[in-house]
Amino acid sequence: MDQQSNIIHVIREETLFASIREPIKELRPVKELLPRIEKLNRACKGYIVGPVRLLFHFDTLVDGYDAEIGYPVNKNIERDKISTRTLPYAEFLSITHRGSYKKLQETYTKVYSFMRGNGLSDALEIEEILHTYDFEDQEHCVTEVHASFLMWDKLYRDHLEEILGEEKRKIIWGDGDKITPFTSIEERAVWVKETLERLKKQSTENQQFEIISRLALPRPLDEIDQYKEIYEQTGDIHQVLKKREEAQNWKIKPKLEKNIIFTSKIPYFYFRQDRDSYDNAKTPEEIRTTYCFCTLIRNHKGDTGIDPIFCYRAAGWARQLWERVLDKKVLKCEILKSVLKGDRFCQFALHFSTI
Repeated sequence: MDQQSNIIHVIREETLFASIREPIKELRPVKELLPRIEKLNRACKGYIVGPVRLLFHFDTLVDGYDAEIGYPVNKNIERDKISTRTLPYAEFLSITHRGSYKKLQETYTKVYSFMRGNGLSDALEIEEILHTYDFEDQEHCVTEVHASFLMWDKLYRDHLEEILGEEKRKIIWGDGDKITPFTSIEERAVWVKETLERLKKQSTENQQFEIISRLALPRPLDEIDQYKEIYEQTGDIHQVLKKREEAQNWKIKPKLEKNIIFTSKIPYFYFRQDRDSYDNAKTPEEIRTTYCFCTLIRNHKGDTGIDPIFCYRAAGWARQLWERVLDKKVLKCEILKSVLKGDRFCQFALHFSTI
């Protein structure tokens, strides 16, 4: 726990979860959820093993907010729009909110400010445990808010061992076990800098790409599959590139040359609909702050000294798209430009055997 903010680290183990997943019009808990809860109460009676949970999934293709509400259960339940699945292991930063749902955003702002200030990257899910709920009289409501973050350091440790073996993993990982969600951004950056320096001494460029690109935020499959469907229907990758160009609305266009796809990410502040902040950025720090999606790089004051191979994480976001669309493996990745090298943006060349 962080004593000053009362934010705690919460681990969700794999959990059997009976739920209804349908979009809602408002982000905060609203009356339209009540009929779903009543339906769940009837269907799950006798099998419920925890309080009702409301999950929001982001970067999915829905009109409104992608909401999933349900109960932890001890039996599969499949009826009347209720389905049961196993929630995956996840880690969150959490704080308990008491009172009006209208002020939940203030609580989330507190959690996310803490998370990003420590250089943690938020993931695409939030979870609200409704310990006490009343959509009419909210004065006594108790909501445990869970903000998910990407556990890339643990994935890094596992992929090091998988690809390079236990002995090299120990050398490269170093004192990584000391890194926690409460580690300061400065200390986190020092460890990342040092572990990547050791990685470069113990591995090839292709191994570095294979390890670090797997640390990207998992990309929603329905977002990828809209492009896969275009490719399957037309057999023309240029149609997919055109769709990506429209979706990004970014001056650096994706392109294909021979068997190489050239791609980049839009600036973080374009994503936040604040184009001027990025366009007017002059210094390397201003560029990193307005361009990079990685909170460790974006929020760190001053140069971290982190090697540009860290940008393979961003390349991993593109890798997930193109490998699924083409059903082919990326053989090699080149980092052509990187904000960690002083460039204004990051650009990658993804090499395939054939396209």
